[in-house]
Amino acid sequence: MKAYSSRRKVITINKYMTLGILKDNIHDITKDLQNILNVHFEEHESSYWGEYTVAILSARESIKLTYNYVDDD
Repeated sequence: MKAYSSRRKVITINKYMTLGILKDNIHDITKDLQNILNVHFEEHESSYWGEYTVAILSARESIKLTYNYVDDD
């Protein structure tokens, strides 16, 4: 979404959506979403996010699947 100020300068507004899934296997969820949405996910790993998968939909849109562990779970 783009908004315009009084000087006609373009301001980009980022949108995010977070969903929770009660399943503890990221690989199963990735396979299900690949089939449902007909997109390809790539596996990644980082010290910050841990294990996660990403589907690049366009230059500005992507889907990232990550675990959301809570202490004492």
